[in-house]
Amino acid sequence: MAYLFITGGPKGGVPDNVALALIGYGLFSLLVIVRDLRWLLVQPFNTSYWAFSFGIGALAFDIVLARARGMGGFFDWLSVASMVVANLVIGALIIGSLWQLFTGRLLANPPAATQEPAPS
Repeated sequence: MAYLFITGGPKGGVPDNVALALIGYGLFSLLVIVRDLRWLLVQPFNTSYWAFSFGIGALAFDIVLARARGMGGFFDWLSVASMVVANLVIGALIIGSLWQLFTGRLLANPPAATQEPAPS
């Protein structure tokens, strides 16, 4: 995201090869996450899953920004698909976090206070 803004702001020209390489690296990282999805889905939901939200959201934003700057063809359908996936993932994180909040599992219980018996 930062590189796309440094090289022309939101209304700059068509992204250069470095920007496209960074988007490609983001897509590769997404494929690694998809590969590990079967391991992730058997784990109980935890708020640490929010760590995936930045990368997925940033990738979707970069793809949409590249499309808005004039990249066509592949980016036409990829921008729509990336926004759908990002919204589904972040929506699932919101629902999972709200579920944990309402079932009382979002915040950790404080440890029980240990008292030593009073001397006799």
